[in-house]
Formats: sequence, structure tokens, C-alpha cells
Amino acid sequence: MLIVLGILVLLSLVSYHAEDWPNSSVRFPVKNWMGLAGAWLAFYLYNYTIGYPMIVLPFLMMYWGWSLIKKNPLLLVLRRSGYVLFFALVFSVAFALPGTIQHSGRLSHEFNGLVGLFFAQVLHQYLGSIGSVIILFTVLLGAFLSLTEVSVADLLLRFGDEVREMWGRWMDALATFRHRQKLRKSLREKQKERAVGGAKPVPPPRAANDFGIEPGLGQEVDQPVPEPETEPPVEEEEIQPEPPIDLAEEPVPSGPESAGKTEETREPERPSTPARAEVTEEPPDYQLPPLELLNFPPPVNREHRRAMLMREARSLEEKLAIYGIRAKVVNIHPGPLITQFEVEPAAGVKISKFFSIVDDLAMVMRAKQIRILAPIPGKSVVGIEIPNREPEIIYFRQVVDTEKFRSTDYRVPIALGVDTTGRVHIADLTRMPHVLVGGATNMGKSVCLNAIIASLLYRFSPSDLRLILIDPKKLEFTVYSDLRNHHLITLPELNEEVVTTPENAIQILNRLILEMERRFNELAKVGVRTLEEYNDRLAKGELQERYPDRHLEKIPYIVLIIDELADLILVSKNEIEEPISRLAHKARAVGIHLIVATQRPSTDVITGAIKANFPSRIAFKTSSKVDSRVILDFPGADRLLGRGDMLFLAPTLSHPIRLHGPWITTDEISAVINYVSRQPAFPPYKLPEIAAETAALGVGGAVNGAQMRDPLFNEALKLVVRHQQGSISLLQRRLRVGYARAARLIDELEQAGFVGAYDGSKAREVLVTEEDLEEMGLL
Repeated sequence: MLIVLGILVLLSLVSYHAEDWPNSSVRFPVKNWMGLAGAWLAFYLYNYTIGYPMIVLPFLMMYWGWSLIKKNPLLLVLRRSGYVLFFALVFSVAFALPGTIQHSGRLSHEFNGLVGLFFAQVLHQYLGSIGSVIILFTVLLGAFLSLTEVSVADLLLRFGDEVREMWGRWMDALATFRHRQKLRKSLREKQKERAVGGAKPVPPPRAANDFGIEPGLGQEVDQPVPEPETEPPVEEEEIQPEPPIDLAEEPVPSGPESAGKTEETREPERPSTPARAEVTEEPPDYQLPPLELLNFPPPVNREHRRAMLMREARSLEEKLAIYGIRAKVVNIHPGPLITQFEVEPAAGVKISKFFSIVDDLAMVMRAKQIRILAPIPGKSVVGIEIPNREPEIIYFRQVVDTEKFRSTDYRVPIALGVDTTGRVHIADLTRMPHVLVGGATNMGKSVCLNAIIASLLYRFSPSDLRLILIDPKKLEFTVYSDLRNHHLITLPELNEEVVTTPENAIQILNRLILEMERRFNELAKVGVRTLEEYNDRLAKGELQERYPDRHLEKIPYIVLIIDELADLILVSKNEIEEPISRLAHKARAVGIHLIVATQRPSTDVITGAIKANFPSRIAFKTSSKVDSRVILDFPGADRLLGRGDMLFLAPTLSHPIRLHGPWITTDEISAVINYVSRQPAFPPYKLPEIAAETAALGVGGAVNGAQMRDPLFNEALKLVVRHQQGSISLLQRRLRVGYARAARLIDELEQAGFVGAYDGSKAREVLVTEEDLEEMGLL
């Protein structure tokens, strides 16, 4: 009925004619399409309301009827109708304002109506013509901004950025033009001198090319600038080869090696890969990367998305009713990838019913995956997470360019992304303190690791944090090789900045264990328990005041990141698993943290020893529930969406929370790395040498050849000294190793002089005591 009535009113208003008078006694025929009723209706709507803008009324009536059919929310319909009527009123006042300002009835009442004329007269009487126009424009702009939710600050900031960028391009072009004019002027003067014969002929100076850019050291320098057409041509025989004219450019170095080369073929010697700089002092003016290196996220239509969510909520209630579940959506938490609907079930509805229809619900809702959270802690509702039909991408700038990331009091904050409600989630690596990342291929693990590294680069200087990167795939972390002079810890003998082979990984892990032991000794000497306490008291001057004879330096955090653990475990399981477990067990107090990722979440890769020491887990989409349980000890990762959708389990949480990781492009990573690598180099952070460390602890001399002692050497030594029994079977039982390794440990102890020689079936004699081990620093 509303739609039909709207059509009738529309026909009346469209066919309005000024000669039609709403009186049945008029002698002239009515021209309105709807007859006398239409003429009467159009006359009073146009003249006694808001004039021609009243044409929106029939369209609103049809919209009201359609909303009743579709059962749209009443508040949404009223809000849209109010905006339309308000805009119509503003246009009515705008039509009436010119006639009011000129005090003439130039415009008839049909244009603005009596209502528009009344408001126009009030505005002109109290605010004048200029004030009326300003107020009218401001009201119209405010209504438009409220309707579209466009941010004025964002518009002004983007306009300012565009103006600055255009100004910079214009200034660069002007400087290039002036430089080229200067060079051409100098060339004309030299050519005039040669033409007159008053000066010795010289070749053209090192000039700009056709684009006004000076040639570099590696470019040809004797190419003349094209001469202007107004100048007379210079004869070729008058130009004699001479050194180029110096125009405030850097001179080309000369020497015995460059004497035999011409200016055209001489090029600077630049190594293909920059070597590590030999620096002994830290530069004082290190600058963190700016946010301008990161991309801006695109704008989002909030109004359109709100309407879609309301329709989705209504549809969810209907689909639940189909399966016999009476429930009502009481709250909506929209997120970038998924939306969580809080559903309040009716009395008597069991939670198990929601889990039993999860696949059927995903089918009728046309969703890729649906996840049920029941019950939500602290609420009497069930959470149903449904993927958005138009998913958003979380840009890395949206996470780091927030007050939460800038003003956090976390020691080592890392940006993990946003939660299901769109709020930024920051985690503290010192509280985690080690992270295990798992998931299927191409589900976001590498992007997550890159985002973590980038967040560390945006937060710390090389004096505060160093990185060790292990990448067996040789693909993901190679771009970080340019950080060799800043954040990256490398071993010169490995001949690679990012570790890629299992042999080098074993060596750097063993060296990191020695660094851990060294830090424990340093902290024990000054009587502190953690690295944070050491650095805080050192910054306050308490430690230096207490120990004036010692040279105490700030100790940076070390973050070890392994991109693919399975490749290392499959090649050298014991040699890799043992140092990782030992570091994860002890290294937290001395500021060494591990982030280990794998795309093969199986029990032979993520063993019990590794899981026990990695309380924080990040699970991306897995191929099965079994893989989800291996990573998280909970199911649910198999129902994620991919593209950075993750479940994060922190040590303080009983159940994992759902997060959406930020997207950071390769260009953004390269820009951040280039910004850091162009700054002054820092001194390299050197890990302790294995041979020097063992000699200092009194556990043998230099290592023969390229072989190293067994990582369990110190544990075996403590064991045989504590039991005063050098037995292979003892080492097998206590260290849980095979016979061959236990026998090799006994042989190494014999070579080091800690146990006696072989004596048949008897256990070997132990030649040292626990007091000797305390003196050597092993107890």
C-alpha cells in the first residue's frame, strides 16, 4: 500500500501545473495526471511545505514499503529517512535565500515553499547574507560528513601530503633546470673563448645529460652537452683533449692502477655484497625507521558494512530457527576478516545443539568456515564467528601507527595484529618468553615473522636488541642480510649472514648457549637475577657505583628466529633439538628469546621437549584437528580462514584468542631495511668462541680439527663427578642417550683428564671432585 501510494504521489508531483487550481468549480480542465486530487495534493505540497525538494517524499514512501517487506531494522530506516528530509529542507532554504537577500519575490513558492521561505527569512534577519550562506554550507557539510563518516582530519592530512609532495617535485625540477642553465652558460663562455682564440681550447665540462642529471663516477664524463642552436658550431680540429673542467665536482682519484685506464672505462671498485664494517664505538645518532615507509590502508564504507551486518544477524536468527534453535542476536563484534555474533539462546536450548549444526549452519549461511565459542566467559551467550563477505586487509601501519604500540610499557613488544573486534593486540616477548608458530603452507607464517621483525626494528636500536636468523629454505630471510652492520648477529667463519645450513645452525646454537652461560656469570657477579634488572640498575648508575673496578656494559636482548624447524630436525634432530630445548629452558632470564616456526606441525618435529619450553603458541590454519592439537593442545586451527587468520595462546590464557595478522609487503620490508642499513654501522656483537670457552672452564684444550665436543659433555661431567662413577650405563640411563654416544662421552672425559683409563668391566675412576668443578665454574 505504501509503494502504490508513493507511485500515485509521484505522478501527482511530476505532472504539477501552475494553472491547476484545487477547486472543483474551476472552468478550465485540470492538467494533472491524477485529476483534481492530484492537482490539490501537488499544489499544497509544493507551496505550503518545502517546494520542489518535496519530490523526495514519494520515493521515501516507496522505500518505507520496501523496508516493511524486507523487515529492515526500524532505526536504520528512520535514520536514512531523516537524512533525506534534512537535505531536502536545506535545499529548500537554499532556493529561497537569493530572493530573501534581494528582498524580491523573484522565485515563486513552488521552488522553496513557505517552510523554506520562513527559515531563509530567519537566517537573513539574524545572520545577514554572508552568515546565512556560511551557516547553510556548514550544516550541509556536517550532514554529509555524518552520513558518510568521512574524517575531516584525514582529508586535510592527505591534502597536505599531496601539496608537500607537489612542492617537493616542483623544487627538484627548478633546481635541475637552474643547474642545467648554469652548465650551459659555462659551456657557451668556453666556446666563445675558443672561437675568438683568446684562450686555450678545452673540451666541454662534465655536464648534465638530457635530463639535467650529473654523471656519476661510473659514467662517461667526456661526452659533450648538445649545443644550443643559437651558438655557432665549433670545428672538430680546434678541440684538443684535456682534463675536464672542475665544476665543484669530486675529483676522480688517480693512481698507478688507474693510469692505464681512460676516463670512459674507469669505474669505481664496489664489492657485490657490502662487507661488515670494522667499528668499535656505537654511533650516538641512530634513528628509528619512520612510518612514511609503510603503506596507507584504503578507506572503508562503514555505512554499507553496518547494513550488511544487520542483514546477516537477521539471517542468522532465521537459519537457527530452521534447525530448531530459538535464539536472538544481542550483540555484534565486527572484525576485519570475521564477525562475532553474540547469540542468546532461549530457555531450554542446550549448547551442544550449536556444535552439532556447525557444518549445516556454514552451508546455509554460505560461509567458508564457522567457529562456535560456547559459552563466552562471563556472559550467558554463545559466540558464532562468521567470515565477512568482503574481508579487509590489516596493514602493518594500522598496528604500529597506534598509541597502544607507541606508548606501551612492554619490554620487548611485538605486533601480532588485531583481534576479532578490530582492536590492536600487542604482546610482550619477555613475558611469553618463547613462541612456537605452526600452520599449513601459505597461511601466513612467513608474513607473521616478517611483521614481528619489522615491529622490533621500529622499536629498538642495535644497542638494545640483536637478531639471529636461521632460514633453511634460503628464501624468506635473505633480504635481512643488509642488517649485518646493525641488528644481525653473524659468525665470520660461517660466510653467511642469515644461517641456511644445518651445520651452521648447530654451530651458532652452541655458541649462543655459551653466550647464555656467559650472561648468567655476568649477572651472578653483580648480584642481579634478570637482564631487565641489570640494565635498569646500570642505567641508574647503581652497579657502577657498587663495582667501580669493573667495566660494565649494557647487554642487549637477543631474539633467535627459525623459519622452518622441520628442515633442521629431519637432518640433525638431536644436535638441533637439544640446544633449542636448553636455550628455551634457561635463556629467558638473560634476555635471549626464541621464535620457532614450522609448516609441519607433527610430533616428530614439535616434540614434547620443545612444547614444554614454549608456553606461547601461534597457530595458523592447519589441515586437520590433529595438527591443531599438536600446536595448541586445542582444536580449532583447522577452522581458520588463512591469510593471516591465527589463534594465539599466551601463558596467562586458558584458551586461545583469535587474531588477524598484519600484512607487510616486500617493498615495505626492503624500505625499512634500506633505511636502517644506510645509517652508521654498529660494532659487531661477538658470540663466545667454543675453544676459548672450554679452555677457560678447564674442560680440555683446543678442539682437534673441525670437530667439537658433545653438547652433553658438561652434563656428563657433572653426573660422573656427583656419582663418582664413570659408567657408560649411568650416562645412558640419566642422559637418555644411546650406547654409542655414552661411550663417546666417556672417551672425551678420559681425553680431558676427568676419568681414568678403561679397566675391564669395572667403572672408570673419577679423578676430580665437586669442589674442582666449583672452581672451574661448572657448578
